[in-house]
Amino acid sequence: MNEEKRSLYFRRSYIVAVRGQQRKPMRVESRLDSMPVIPWVPFRIGLTSGKCPPHILSMALLGSLEMITEVGIKQVRKKSLRLTQYLMGLIDSELSGYGIEIGSPRDESKRGGHIILEHQEVARICKALKQDAIIPDYRDPNMIRLAPVALYTSFQEANERVQVLKKIMDGRLYENYENKRGIIA
Repeated sequence: MNEEKRSLYFRRSYIVAVRGQQRKPMRVESRLDSMPVIPWVPFRIGLTSGKCPPHILSMALLGSLEMITEVGIKQVRKKSLRLTQYLMGLIDSELSGYGIEIGSPRDESKRGGHIILEHQEVARICKALKQDAIIPDYRDPNMIRLAPVALYTSFQEANERVQVLKKIMDGRLYENYENKRGIIA
């Protein structure tokens, strides 16, 4: 088997994927910004005897980095902002009478790629969403974090998810559940 040499280099706020050639660093906005600077360290990934096999997630990371490199991080961020703006508009128009508040900043320069929804019955709402195969991110004390991924979430899918949430709120389907966080939120 021919070994394909791949190296991943990590440094504060930069992730660079190298496949036999040098590429420009990509800016990745994330929690890495708050971490101390980590010196550039190469990590070899390969399937040769005598070496550790690659971790399956490392291979997924490489594929993700290649996709982001192909599309361009600026385009990913642009769609992310459009998608979250669209979601907030839908939430404002479709869910205004249900006590759901948007806790995320409206200003694009202060908003990431997710939206925070606030409601007093959030644990119940999360459980109802899971029954419709939507996996929300529950945050104490009363928040749902929705994170539409710009690389593969369509505007139609965002609209469909808001319509599911509206159906749950209209029918008060969340009342079928206890408003208490489970072991897995």
